[in-house]
Amino acid sequence: MTDRQDDDAFTDEDVERIEAAEQRRIRAEMDEHMSKAVYLHAGVLKLDEEAFIGSGHARREPHNTTHDVQPAHDILGCGMKELKDREQTYDAPGGERSMAKTVAAFNAIYGASMTEVQGWQFMALLKMVRANQGKFKRDNFVDQAAYSALAGEAAAKAKG
Repeated sequence: MTDRQDDDAFTDEDVERIEAAEQRRIRAEMDEHMSKAVYLHAGVLKLDEEAFIGSGHARREPHNTTHDVQPAHDILGCGMKELKDREQTYDAPGGERSMAKTVAAFNAIYGASMTEVQGWQFMALLKMVRANQGKFKRDNFVDQAAYSALAGEAAAKAKG
């Protein structure tokens, strides 16, 4: 090996320093995109989908089982994202709206008279019960927020 080749070689410390710098850069970029994605404006939570999805980090949050602070606006923002994801995964544009059909089938099978609002409230209640069993799982609160919003929408539609 010549002296020239030795000068061009990276040491293990060089590689570690470069990798650490790259990880810091990626974390900073993710933080910047996430801060643009969910923000409060005039007391109303808004989701800037273009910033969030354009960041390349649009994905379901892992089930958080830590006791880190979970800001309410983060939980609501995740609930909003879940609703939008369901739009593309399960239903036509407009999102998750399968409860009316589910309740109709349940009522036909069991001779019950559950309403669509009660169906969504039942799902929110299920998440409340799960949230009180075992370790903290953010998903229980995210889904509960989404089900409560769907119940409110169904109630407004039924009374409107």
